[in-house]
Amino acid sequence: MESIWSRKEATLSDKSARQEFGLTQQEVVAVIRADKLPFRESNMHGTPWFRLLRHDGESLVKEKSGEDHLHKKKLQRELTDLNKAARKISNRSRNVGRRFASEGADPFSATKCACVNERFLRRKLRQTPAA
Repeated sequence: MESIWSRKEATLSDKSARQEFGLTQQEVVAVIRADKLPFRESNMHGTPWFRLLRHDGESLVKEKSGEDHLHKKKLQRELTDLNKAARKISNRSRNVGRRFASEGADPFSATKCACVNERFLRRKLRQTPAA
C-alpha cells in the first residue's frame, strides 16, 4: 500500500503552506509543536524545511479562518496554475511561429509541424487575402 507521504501533491512544504493558505511561520511551528499537524523534516542543500500533509494543512486553515477562506485560496491557486499553463502554451506557440517565419516554412503543411495551435492558424487565415 502506498504511503500518503509519497503520493503526488499530497504533501507540501511549510513555505508552500504559508503561500497557499496565508499562514505565518509562527502559526505553522506552533501547530507542529502542539502535535496537531503531522510533519516530516527534510532538507535540501543543507537548508531544513518541514514537509506537511496537504489535507491536514487545509483542515488547519478551516479551523482558523473558515471554509470560505480555504475555498477562496484554492480558487486562487487554481487560477494561478491555469494562468501559468496559458503563458507556457502562448510562449510555445510564439516560438513555433517564429521558427516557421525564420525557415520560410508553410504553416499549413501538416508534415512540417503538427504542433501549430488553432489560434496561430486562425490568425494566418485572417491575414491571407481571399482568392
